Amino acid sequence: MKNLIIDPNYIPTPDLNYIDYFSRAMNFAQTNYHQQLKTLNNIFFHKLVPTTFFERYCSVICDLDISFNPYHYYFNYHNSINDQILKSLSVIQNIDQKQAVDRTAKIINTGIKLYGWNKYRDNFLDKFSKLQVLSLIDHSKSLQLSREIDLMEGFEREPLLISLATRWSFETVETMLAAINNRFVMQHKIIGQILLYAMKTFETA
Repeated sequence: MKNLIIDPNYIPTPDLNYIDYFSRAMNFAQTNYHQQLKTLNNIFFHKLVPTTFFERYCSVICDLDISFNPYHYYFNYHNSINDQILKSLSVIQNIDQKQAVDRTAKIINTGIKLYGWNKYRDNFLDKFSKLQVLSLIDHSKSLQLSREIDLMEGFEREPLLISLATRWSFETVETMLAAINNRFVMQHKIIGQILLYAMKTFETA
């Protein structure tokens, strides 16, 4: 488990308004999750390549920070997940997760073979519900994976963020993120992820 650095005088608490809460959440997240936020900031769905998608998938189902570098090493001539990338996942010890990774690699490669990567990505991986065809991706994990690959519905449908928007009298998560963006200029997905880090740490068991 990650050892978090927490300033007891700067904890985001439920009684704060959305500006003060986010200010504290941002301080916490940038201290403890800087690299994760940097990675998310640089991921854009319509620029997503197979390796990055597979990396994010593996990170979600295994709850590990997995990185495949250098990226070109894992591509074959068909732009698909090859044996080298699977061999690199020896860090995964859980047998169910290993089997899920293998099954999902086959699903992705079949999609690429039939449609090409861009068409497969844009038509079969573009909704959180569609991601549930992948092994070990249930409703909750599909929302998480959506967030990891720059699909905003992963934030907009997230129950924790919906409850936060309701607390502050916003009609939707999107309007909450936009309001915070007016004071803190950053991508909406980064705002949403910062709020989730704070809520999961300080407001959930």
